[in-house]
Amino acid sequence: MAEYSIPKSFEKGFRHLINLEHKDLIRISEKMNQFEVGGGPLEFQKFLRELEIDEIDEISKSIFSFGKLLLDNYGNYRPVVEGLLKAYIREYDNSFLNKDNEDIIQKLMIIFESSSKVKMSYKTMSLMSDVPNVFRESSILTDIRVVFNDDILDANRNAIISQQIKLIYIENTIEKALYLNADRFDLEELKGQIDRALLKEEVFRNEYSDKFKFVKSAN
Repeated sequence: MAEYSIPKSFEKGFRHLINLEHKDLIRISEKMNQFEVGGGPLEFQKFLRELEIDEIDEISKSIFSFGKLLLDNYGNYRPVVEGLLKAYIREYDNSFLNKDNEDIIQKLMIIFESSSKVKMSYKTMSLMSDVPNVFRESSILTDIRVVFNDDILDANRNAIISQQIKLIYIENTIEKALYLNADRFDLEELKGQIDRALLKEEVFRNEYSDKFKFVKSAN
């Protein structure tokens, strides 16, 4: 059996998860089956928050963190669940040591067996992150810059129009910014490329909508 570890950032959620009452586990599992494929961890957290269960934000973080394990094990989840419980006992709480923990295993199995939407969402995010830098937002600052003559008071001045593109992107969960100077011709070329990309997407959606359900990925 593979040896697992539970990062400290997910310990609290895991602890609350294994201590939930059965009725709350069922509520979470039913809600998970309604989650829209393509949503990210923040969307998942907001989605489960509707259940109004104590510490649901921490619980949702831990559940979504199971994504990689879900992808790697193709439905055979019991060994994974047993491995996670052993890791929790070893790393955080040895009071469960040498006890019959079948009830906890069954609690975790309820969650894992209801995780198909989480699994597909995690896979979608993995595909989107093949390129390490993920676009977040952009803006363009348009400005006039005056080219003064030797005689600053001379009204016969020249000027240029400056276009500064600001790109916000995520690199390894860290938000960064990139600034680019451009001119009108650069913007027109960029607009043409964007229009072409959107047209390609429209063609894909129209021609393959009967074969695929396209999901909206949360970057």
